[in-house]
Amino acid sequence: LEILYYLIWEDSEPVKNRIFKVRNDNDYYIKHLGVSVIGEMIGWARPNKYPIRNNRVNEALTALDFKVNVKP
Repeated sequence: LEILYYLIWEDSEPVKNRIFKVRNDNDYYIKHLGVSVIGEMIGWARPNKYPIRNNRVNEALTALDFKVNVKP
């Protein structure tokens, strides 16, 4: 629970750094928790600060004529 709290709510560190730690640092790693799930969790918990971005959202934005840059 402490790691999830850190991941979602700890604003003293950029979210990209927190995601990297949870995926790559043995002290923060949670088994079976992938980047997609992490992004969804953060987006659902804090939608005003970190909007949910997944392929469905990217397709909808593209359909609305927004430029969407998806990194592989």
